[in-house]
Amino acid sequence: MIYGMYLSTGGAVGEAHRADVIANNLANASTPGFRPQTASFREVLSEAAARRGAGGGGGGGVDQLGGGVRMVETATIDRAGAIVQTGRPLDLAIRGEGYFAVEEAGRVVYTRNGSFVLSSSGQIVTPDGRGRLMGAGGPVTLPNADVKVSLDGVITGKTAEGETEEYGRLAVWRFGEGELTRAGGGFVPRSGASPAASRSEVIQGSVELAAVEPVREMTDLIEAFRAFEANMQFIRIQDQTLARAASDIARLPG
Repeated sequence: MIYGMYLSTGGAVGEAHRADVIANNLANASTPGFRPQTASFREVLSEAAARRGAGGGGGGGVDQLGGGVRMVETATIDRAGAIVQTGRPLDLAIRGEGYFAVEEAGRVVYTRNGSFVLSSSGQIVTPDGRGRLMGAGGPVTLPNADVKVSLDGVITGKTAEGETEEYGRLAVWRFGEGELTRAGGGFVPRSGASPAASRSEVIQGSVELAAVEPVREMTDLIEAFRAFEANMQFIRIQDQTLARAASDIARLPG
């Protein structure tokens, strides 16, 4: 009976975590460039199966029972969102693989969110002003937001004399599989990982929408809540059965 409560508790904890992950996906459904996450689980082998896998013999009785599930990881779904036009000159989208590099609080964060504005100092920054977009040679300074960005990231504008001037080049960086870990609104490299230049195109006046599918996420959230409630109901039933068993044993004649 205690073993059953243990399994139900593990299932409830796993479904609660799954619901948190889905809720975070839904909360970021309007965040440009957001990539959703998914919670991965695996079956915990029974004691007998584990011994057989290790070359030992299998026993009978309770050790034949399964061990429920265990959360393995919360993985990012590597799926790009749709690119939509906004008409704003400092809205940028990446067509293909790769990330923009944004310097924030002394570290570089890699992101697909290409919604930027011009700061009072002439630098391209995130809307909250806390991160600045890094070009191929560092931060890019512009006289105003009336600029053109080519597909390969070259930023140009017109001088007062009407001549075309180049202000810098944006950089798009790519990483190998598993080399990035989520941090806040973007990603940071894992230890030992280094970026490589990507040949993806930069689309000016557009942003990449979040790769979240709200209908599917809502369906998964309902499923997670139902599974959580089922596990909690099993815990209540087993708790009531234990209480009744303890009460009946106490009334047995000595």
